Amino acid sequence: MLPVLPLTLRKPLGRPTKVRRKEPDEPQTTTKLTMKGVEMKCSKCKKLGHDK
Repeated sequence: MLPVLPLTLRKPLGRPTKVRRKEPDEPQTTTKLTMKGVEMKCSKCKKLGHDK
């Protein structure tokens, strides 16, 4: 009887992961930047309150 061998590792198909995998001892960042305090300005007429 032949011994059962583990599967060979294959590169996964598709697009690669967007975020880098962090090491276990690296600090976890949970804060996100917000748009608070930023006023929208139209790119055509340069007036505040709307964008396009």
